[in-house]
Amino acid sequence: MIKRSISPLNNERGVIFPWVYMIGSLLILTCLFTAQEYKNQLLSTKVVIEYHQLQSLFHYSHDQLALRLKGHTAANEIINDHFTLPLGESFVECNPEGKGYSCLWQLSLTEGAVKQITRYYRIDAP
Repeated sequence: MIKRSISPLNNERGVIFPWVYMIGSLLILTCLFTAQEYKNQLLSTKVVIEYHQLQSLFHYSHDQLALRLKGHTAANEIINDHFTLPLGESFVECNPEGKGYSCLWQLSLTEGAVKQITRYYRIDAP
């Protein structure tokens, strides 16, 4: 006499029940979805950190340039400046335009991210 055991995963012929496939598929899909969400979250975090570093670099450089432009009295002079921080460095070139300066910023982080910003600064005559 052959002993047969009852298994909840397959029948007596060895065929796996459909609900086992369904639960297994759901588990695999859940694991893949979670891994993809984690990867997206890491990428999003990296982008936000990079954005904040670029903004910090720009604000520091902007404040330094604003002080220089306030004390600047020579008209129609091109201003080139370079600012360095532990985060990276920024280069600015300001060309006289109308009653102010049109400045082109190039910000570069030590990790390699580069961003260019164009901004107009109006200089009020004393």
